[in-house]
This record gives sequence, C-alpha cells and structure tokens, in this order.
Amino acid sequence: DESAMLPFLQQAIDSRKLLIYSDHNSQHPTNAAELTNSTGKTLDGGPITVYDGGVYGGEALMETVKAGDKRLISYAVDLGTRITEAFNSKSAVVREVHASRGMLTVKSSMEETRTYTIRNVDQKPKTLILEHPLRPGYTLLNQKASEKTANAYRFEIALAADKSQEFAVNEERIFDNLYQV
Repeated sequence: DESAMLPFLQQAIDSRKLLIYSDHNSQHPTNAAELTNSTGKTLDGGPITVYDGGVYGGEALMETVKAGDKRLISYAVDLGTRITEAFNSKSAVVREVHASRGMLTVKSSMEETRTYTIRNVDQKPKTLILEHPLRPGYTLLNQKASEKTANAYRFEIALAADKSQEFAVNEERIFDNLYQV
C-alpha cells in the first residue's frame, strides 16, 4: 500500500515561464510553463510537480509529449496579474450589393471588439499568452495570432512591471441577405 515516484529522465528540457489566460470566468491568469521536448525521447504523461526558483510552485497533469513537441502546462493561479474584459460591437455596415436575375444580394459586416485590460501589479515583467475564443464565422481584422489551436487564437503579450495595458481583438462577421425583386 505504498507508492514511489522514480525519476526516469535526468536531463534538462527547454522551457520558459509564462502566464496563460484562458478561463474567461476568472480575473486571474495561471502560471504556466511552455515545455519543448528536446530530449529525443517520448515523455510519458502524468502528474508533475513544478518548482519555480527552487520553491514549490504547484502541480499539473501533463499529456504524453513526443520528441520535439511543445506543450503548455498551467500549474497555479497568478494573483499578481488581473484581467478584465469589455465587449463592444458596431452596427452592421453594407459592404456589397449585387443584382442578378431578379435576386438582390446584400453583403454586410458587423465588427466586434473585445478589449482586455491587463494589470501587472508585480515588480517584474511577465509574458502572457492570451487565449481568445475561436468563433465560427468570425475573422480577425487587425491582429495576427502567434498561434491558432482548434478552439482559440493565442496572442503573446509582454507585460511591463507594475503597469496596465489594453489589448483589443477586432473580429468581423459577414452576413449575406437575399431579396427577390
């Protein structure tokens, strides 16, 4: 009725410390690490304990990571960073009008903006990965995501120490309306 954890890998792997904001119901992001499997071996998934600067940082579950693959693992809530969201939409604007064989097609677009206000209250700079939901039918207007997953755009934002900043994500949705003339 006992268990033991045995080290199976004793070599360094590439990593960097980040914050991830993906739970839009919370005002705090989570501390995270971006791990790149540079060992040349497949790393089995399971529970891991994270030490940050030689001090216990938290715990996480990690999926199996093949050689050369990258994973984000979150392990604790970061109380030193606060994020709020504001949502704004503009009325639909007519983009195109086409008339053909008694049918009138009107293409209009609606622009929506979600503004994230990020406040880093700590005295050290941080890097935040902001996960913005990927919504069907919407396209990004002015931003370029650093990464796109199956259900989110990922934006990498550098946060200065003890500062606030805003990050706006602009999206557009095109509507087609058909009218018989």
